[in-house]
Amino acid sequence: MEIYVPKNANKDVVKNLIIAAHKDDGEMIGIRAIKDALIGDGGVAMIVLTDGGGCPKGEGYKNFSY
Repeated sequence: MEIYVPKNANKDVVKNLIIAAHKDDGEMIGIRAIKDALIGDGGVAMIVLTDGGGCPKGEGYKNFSY
């Protein structure tokens, strides 16, 4: 078993890893891991795959449908 402790993790062992597509998805899909970390049952780390920078929010997309 490999143990990973990030430099800013306050020496908590990361027992849960959340991998989310967008930065606002991690809290929803990782609620159990976050709760466990808050009660002191190991640390949690999250990897976010996108920053949302390419989202079509401009004027050119106002008539675009999915």
